[in-house]
Amino acid sequence: MTSVKKKRKVLLQICAVSLLVLALVLASILFLKTQKTKHAISYDGEAFAPEFIVIHLGDSVKIKNSSQKPAEIAVGRHENHKTLSGFQERIIKPKEEYAFTPLEKGVFDLHNHLNPKNQGYLIIDK
Repeated sequence: MTSVKKKRKVLLQICAVSLLVLALVLASILFLKTQKTKHAISYDGEAFAPEFIVIHLGDSVKIKNSSQKPAEIAVGRHENHKTLSGFQERIIKPKEEYAFTPLEKGVFDLHNHLNPKNQGYLIIDK
């Protein structure tokens, strides 16, 4: 094999390896962009913690009832409940959790329907 052919072969191998590395980097970036974040909210019978939480559309949320009594978690102001696609109002027993993934953007009030003065706020963007 001539010296020019050897150089061309080495150059092609370097290009192939470079393309493979670039493809792996791009795949990693795309994978990380598609990963959704999991958020946790705790309700202790008196307050939601955190009181305000900002998430991205498609992120999951887990509400844990850390109180000693059942809590009926609802969206919207008391008596004027709103719907939030991906969320269902439900009773969460003490020490249990409810996980959901909101499917729409907006600002939503959370409250315990059984004790409506306790509120939290879920802000869903992007």
